[in-house]
Amino acid sequence: MAIQRTRAQSAYGYPTPMQDVFPQPVVMDRAPTTADQGEIGQLWVNSTANTAYVLCSITAGSSNWITSPSGGITAASFTISPGNLLVDTGNATIAGTLNVAGLSTLGALAAGATTLTGVVALNGNTTIAGDLDITGDVTFNGDFDLTSAVSAGITSTWNGAGAIYLLANGGVNETILITSGQGTGAGSININSIAGGVIITANRASATAIDLVSNNAVGGIRLGAGTGGIAIGATNGAITMTSGTGTIGISTDATVNIVDIGTGAGAKTISIGGTAANTITGTTITATKYVGVSGGTF
Repeated sequence: MAIQRTRAQSAYGYPTPMQDVFPQPVVMDRAPTTADQGEIGQLWVNSTANTAYVLCSITAGSSNWITSPSGGITAASFTISPGNLLVDTGNATIAGTLNVAGLSTLGALAAGATTLTGVVALNGNTTIAGDLDITGDVTFNGDFDLTSAVSAGITSTWNGAGAIYLLANGGVNETILITSGQGTGAGSININSIAGGVIITANRASATAIDLVSNNAVGGIRLGAGTGGIAIGATNGAITMTSGTGTIGISTDATVNIVDIGTGAGAKTISIGGTAANTITGTTITATKYVGVSGGTF
């Protein structure tokens, strides 16, 4: 049953004969409700929960009790404006949805399904056991491991350069690794630009600045192109093709076409054959300017 104490009490005294007396605290074994009313400033003590409440206002017949408990707080909503929320000891447990619209600085974080709509800085180890939706900037200053038992996707809707940007910037020994641990299919790692091109650029001063290697003993490397063709060029550097005991085939298909060797405007020195016995065969071999052939039979 609601408590109603809205009438002030009076007492006789000196020097004022009639004085208002502030009501005694209400001591109950429960917390006050919006239906419990009294004078503004009425004190309510919940003796069971060791919690005290003060009546701060009555709006449209509804009492607004404010508490300063030594234990926990139970409330339908909680707003701090302005001010800060500090949990210096213990844990903050949120069983519902956590919406962060501003700057968030977090230490070690273990979270389930999380939606972040502001700027987030994570300065410790972070474990996210559920879905993570981020709308805003994210800065990780600690170790970041993204592990998923299902497909993990990174999508950017930014219509500009650097829509997705991966950068290692720690020192000369840094590396970026893209690895398929157990894939055995032809596309276990697939780099695909649906409507644009793919550029691979290296600035290392080395003959292996870009190194394409097939490690399997029977593995191969295939280059395929459409009518745009394939262009291989070097600026004042040698182009070498070796195959061990394998065959090097040039235009080995059944299509009628033209094979040009040394047809540029400059003077070319074309060497065919080595010190061993060489055999050159063909249906028709035409030299537009014959000078001589060494190292074999023409």
